[in-house]
Amino acid sequence: MKVRHALPTAWTEENPILAAGEYGLEDTTFLLKIGDGKTAWNSLHYLNKLNPIYFDYLEDGTVTFSASF
Repeated sequence: MKVRHALPTAWTEENPILAAGEYGLEDTTFLLKIGDGKTAWNSLHYLNKLNPIYFDYLEDGTVTFSASF
Protein backbone atom coordinates (compact mmCIF):
# COMPACT_ATOMS: atom_id res chain seq x y z
CA MET A 1 0.00 0.00 0.00
CA LYS A 2 1.29 3.44 -0.87
CA VAL A 3 0.35 6.39 1.36
CA ARG A 4 0.40 9.96 0.11
CA HIS A 5 2.13 12.18 2.67
CA ALA A 6 3.08 15.81 3.25
CA LEU A 7 3.59 18.33 6.02
CA PRO A 8 0.36 19.55 7.67
CA THR A 9 0.82 23.07 6.28
CA ALA A 10 1.22 21.71 2.74
CA TRP A 11 -2.03 19.71 3.02
CA THR A 12 -3.92 22.76 4.30
CA GLU A 13 -2.51 25.14 1.67
CA GLU A 14 -3.00 22.75 -1.28
CA ASN A 15 -6.34 21.41 0.03
CA PRO A 16 -6.37 18.50 -2.46
CA ILE A 17 -9.20 16.09 -3.12
CA LEU A 18 -7.98 12.58 -2.34
CA ALA A 19 -9.23 9.78 -4.59
CA ALA A 20 -11.80 7.43 -3.11
CA GLY A 21 -9.93 5.18 -0.66
CA GLU A 22 -6.67 7.14 -0.97
CA TYR A 23 -4.81 7.70 2.31
CA GLY A 24 -3.28 11.06 3.22
CA LEU A 25 -0.80 11.24 6.09
CA GLU A 26 0.55 14.31 7.87
CA ASP A 27 4.31 13.76 8.22
CA THR A 28 4.88 15.40 11.60
CA THR A 29 1.58 14.66 13.38
CA PHE A 30 1.03 11.19 11.84
CA LEU A 31 -2.68 11.98 11.53
CA LEU A 32 -4.45 10.21 8.70
CA LYS A 33 -7.38 11.02 6.41
CA ILE A 34 -9.03 8.84 3.75
CA GLY A 35 -10.41 10.39 0.59
CA ASP A 36 -13.85 9.89 -0.89
CA GLY A 37 -13.07 11.33 -4.33
CA LYS A 38 -15.10 14.52 -3.81
CA THR A 39 -14.28 16.17 -0.46
CA ALA A 40 -11.29 18.54 -0.15
CA TRP A 41 -8.63 17.81 2.50
CA ASN A 42 -9.67 20.61 4.85
CA SER A 43 -13.22 19.19 5.07
CA LEU A 44 -12.22 15.55 5.67
CA HIS A 45 -12.13 14.19 9.23
CA TYR A 46 -9.04 12.56 10.68
CA LEU A 47 -9.31 8.80 10.86
CA ASN A 48 -7.05 8.36 13.86
CA LYS A 49 -7.53 11.52 15.93
CA LEU A 50 -8.62 9.49 18.98
CA ASN A 51 -6.85 6.20 18.23
CA PRO A 52 -3.30 6.95 17.11
CA ILE A 53 -1.71 4.95 14.32
CA TYR A 54 2.05 4.69 14.64
CA PHE A 55 4.18 4.76 11.49
CA ASP A 56 7.77 3.67 11.09
CA TYR A 57 9.71 4.76 8.00
CA LEU A 58 12.22 2.06 7.06
CA GLU A 59 15.55 2.64 5.32
CA ASP A 60 14.36 0.93 2.14
CA GLY A 61 11.55 3.50 1.80
CA THR A 62 8.73 1.30 3.04
CA VAL A 63 6.40 2.29 5.86
CA THR A 64 5.04 0.00 8.55
CA PHE A 65 2.22 0.94 10.87
CA SER A 66 0.38 -0.28 13.93
CA ALA A 67 -2.72 0.98 15.68
CA SER A 68 -3.57 1.43 19.33
CA PHE A 69 -7.25 0.75 20.01
